[in-house]
Amino acid sequence: MREFRFRLAAPLRLARVRKNQLARELSEIVSRVTDLEREMMELEQGIEESSRSILDRARSGIGGADLTLLSRRREALKSTAMRLGARKGELAEQEFGVRRQLAEVGREMRVLERLQDEERRAHALDADRLEQAEIDEMSGKRHAHLQENGR
Repeated sequence: MREFRFRLAAPLRLARVRKNQLARELSEIVSRVTDLEREMMELEQGIEESSRSILDRARSGIGGADLTLLSRRREALKSTAMRLGARKGELAEQEFGVRRQLAEVGREMRVLERLQDEERRAHALDADRLEQAEIDEMSGKRHAHLQENGR
């Protein structure tokens, strides 16, 4: 009997490749989110430091130019933090989409793998039946031959 060949092997291979690709993409997105969160924390610390600096200098007397400079720095940090927050939202949407695609490909792979297992079992059963039929045929011929020779 011929060797087992899964008729949907190509789609299964493609699904596996797609799953690996999506897993790498998800890993990259998660890494970017982590980096973004770290950067946002650093910005928050910078904003807090600027606020403390303004308060500390206000107690000891601060000139208008220095106050304006510190306030602008603080506002620039806030603006950057807002942009990073928006970017984090975009990345969260991408992450959700990739996770959804990954789940879909996973379901597709499970279905294809189940079909492959079923076809492999059916192929093995057919091979066993064919082998048994050959054994029965040889046994029948031997039995007939023995009867013809009077044994």
